[in-house]
Amino acid sequence: MKSAKTYFLCTDAIEHSFALTEVQQAAGYYAKVVVVLTKKTSFTLPSNVEQLCIDFGNFKAAEILKKNKALITAIVSADILRRSFNFNYYKSSKQNLNYLLQAIHQANCIHEYMKRSKIDANESVFVSFWFNSWAIALAVLKKRKLISAFYSRAHGTDLFEYRVRKTKRIPFRKFQLKWVDKVFSVSKNGENYLKLKYPRFAKKVSYAYLGTEDKGLNPFSASDQFTIVSCATVRNIKRIYLIPEILQHLNFAVKWIHLGDENLHAPDPTKERYLKNKKALLAFPKITAEFAGNLSNDQIFEFYQTTPVNLFISVSETEGLPVSIMEAISFGIPVMATDVGGCAEIAGAETGSLIAKKFNCSDVAKQITAFKESSKNSAAFRSGVRLFWEKHFEVNANYTRFFKSLEK
Repeated sequence: MKSAKTYFLCTDAIEHSFALTEVQQAAGYYAKVVVVLTKKTSFTLPSNVEQLCIDFGNFKAAEILKKNKALITAIVSADILRRSFNFNYYKSSKQNLNYLLQAIHQANCIHEYMKRSKIDANESVFVSFWFNSWAIALAVLKKRKLISAFYSRAHGTDLFEYRVRKTKRIPFRKFQLKWVDKVFSVSKNGENYLKLKYPRFAKKVSYAYLGTEDKGLNPFSASDQFTIVSCATVRNIKRIYLIPEILQHLNFAVKWIHLGDENLHAPDPTKERYLKNKKALLAFPKITAEFAGNLSNDQIFEFYQTTPVNLFISVSETEGLPVSIMEAISFGIPVMATDVGGCAEIAGAETGSLIAKKFNCSDVAKQITAFKESSKNSAAFRSGVRLFWEKHFEVNANYTRFFKSLEK
């Protein structure tokens, strides 16, 4: 039975498959869904979903500053005085202030929409998909008593402050934590990080796994060519450039297929190394490499439905809890991933194995060889991988639990 409430989901865009999934799941659970965006989506959405696209064309920083002096002074003062001094963070004060003003603009737009649409805040659920400026906007609305509660998910870059370049600090974090009713990290690892960093707010922190749909099983035969798949946009934190270096240490024929944008036009610091290592594979006749490019989610699912894959590999330097791995294990494909973020919660003895964050490429090649020759490279083990996904990352079960927790 659907909830009669309106579900507000705040996120910059829903082009990520997992954000779109949240919209679709919410549409099945709530009477109405309002997706608050900064970029209108071209996706076809369920009939009970409405888009509210925030217009920054009418954003007037000076006017917001003038009308909200007391609020802004309180937020900024607390952010400076109640946190340890950080010189790089102090140097970014102007940028942080603009970030806050934009969040207040977002809050104003949400409130205006609610008044215009005659939506009762007490009959609505407010969720920030990321623990970022949207959580600040909702905190402003709650502080003003325009909404009574709000919740936020937290993933990776919006959660782990050590991932922020230079400052190693997320602006106005304590303000977010003071007013949020519950933060749901997408991993237990993220939950533990936030509780340890901000013990005063530990009771407000929990976790709620995302999930993926059942799209069938990956075809498998032990006699097929050994195939390894990776799936990510090529950029520095994904360290795709290391995969060719690993493969060069294998002494058997292997096919590597990379799914994802090679991102060659971006000013990525690892691009040259990636291209050099990719070209070096031509000298190894036992290695066949294919680069599928940027694929839609449906195309990725079709690939897994039709192409036998022995092993999915992720060598990221940092992660939240990768949806790409959830998708792989949903097809019964064993996984090997670096022990970063929440990867240990999805890549382990029941689904494959972990790689040390700082690894030697020859050692990982030995792990792959051991996997190939073990019982994990079998139909029986793959059945267990699939069962693990059903238990922990099946989308309908996870979202039902999540929405019920919000109702409580």
